[in-house]
Amino acid sequence: MKLINKNIVKVKNLINIIDNPTYEDLFFEIVNFLDSEKRYDGIFNIKEASLKTRCRIASDFTEDIYELEQRKYIKKLKYTQYEVENHLWEFENI
Repeated sequence: MKLINKNIVKVKNLINIIDNPTYEDLFFEIVNFLDSEKRYDGIFNIKEASLKTRCRIASDFTEDIYELEQRKYIKKLKYTQYEVENHLWEFENI
């Protein structure tokens, strides 16, 4: 994973005002907390993602994670551990 290119991030994500959250908004929050913690390997578990994000679309957070996996944003490594697969906000040439 690379650093987030703030020039291509939606303003609503930068100022944390999200009226109708989408899966892209949730995915941004996950990538953002990994980036801020300098965890460029992109690996996280469901519990920490649940604690460090505010966006919720489904009634259960595991359903949201499952949907991110179906959209090929993340991939399951083992048990409750996932890795960022496709990063939407990375720099073009690093």
